[in-house]
Amino acid sequence: MRRYNGPANDDDFPSAIAMDGSNNVYVTGASPGSETGSDYATIKYYANGDTAWVRRYYAPGNDVDYAYAIAVDGSGNVYVTGGSVGSGSGSDYTTIKYIQFLRGDCDKDGGIDLSDVMLLANYVLKGGQPPNPLQAGDVNCDGKYDLVDVIKLARYVLWGEPFPC
Repeated sequence: MRRYNGPANDDDFPSAIAMDGSNNVYVTGASPGSETGSDYATIKYYANGDTAWVRRYYAPGNDVDYAYAIAVDGSGNVYVTGGSVGSGSGSDYTTIKYIQFLRGDCDKDGGIDLSDVMLLANYVLKGGQPPNPLQAGDVNCDGKYDLVDVIKLARYVLWGEPFPC
């Protein structure tokens, strides 16, 4: 059994649950924020029950936001949808996509090593297979996939330099 108590230490309400291909469980619902009214609260639990992450969303109006549904696709992307009170727009519906990946893990094997450097270098220099997902290859978080990313990833893997992003 797992419990979630949001930052306002108030009533939290789950509304939907989903599971991915690795038996990780995702729960979403409404949870009061400390200064934001009710927010979307989405939690990923590993198959063993440990919390992987918690993501919260509040609309620009900082009013009432309720997540009603959740889905996980085959790539591990998480989709949450519900209702929000916007800033001057009344009630709206809002859908969020959470992309799950480890930056630098270009071959999506769960770790960052020399094979990731080689895949990224082959992609950048020769137009080879792209990182999976592509965003994993943007090692320095500048929105580009270039030689700088390859060099920074190599320095991280080979010399233990701090991760650039």
